[in-house]
Amino acid sequence: MDLSNKTVFLDAAAIPLDHDMLRDSQQHILKVQERGDMVLVKVNKVELLLWRHLLPAFAERCREWKHKSTCE
Repeated sequence: MDLSNKTVFLDAAAIPLDHDMLRDSQQHILKVQERGDMVLVKVNKVELLLWRHLLPAFAERCREWKHKSTCE
């Protein structure tokens, strides 16, 4: 929970799917998407890079524990 921004970050996964991967697993992806368990967002390479940096930052802002000296 990030009270300063009034947001809640529950869970996220960013799985970059290229055309080959999408074609090979299309049946499974469509089933998951139909259940409402997944949202498919098409992005370009620059946007993908942005999401790869943003998602960990969002999760870190919501973290409620302090890092140890070993960064755990």
